[in-house]
Amino acid sequence: MTPMTPPLVDSSRPVTLQPLMGLAEVAEYLGVSRQTLQHWLKRTGLFFPEPVARLEMGPVWKTEDIVEWRKKWTEKPEAPFGE
Repeated sequence: MTPMTPPLVDSSRPVTLQPLMGLAEVAEYLGVSRQTLQHWLKRTGLFFPEPVARLEMGPVWKTEDIVEWRKKWTEKPEAPFGE
């Protein structure tokens, strides 16, 4: 994988994105706390991607699904970012 700088994460620290992400990785990529992400997951209308698996440690998403969701929501005026 090639290093990629997520949109809301410290740009001085390149991150290599893996094919799958757990709750902590998704929160870091989106630049929010895990608690905020959990709140978003309970909200209706955000159309957050369904996890590909639910393990004991929590849900797991395909990275490409999270990246695409992020692109769509930053274009909307009601985007949850900054809450």
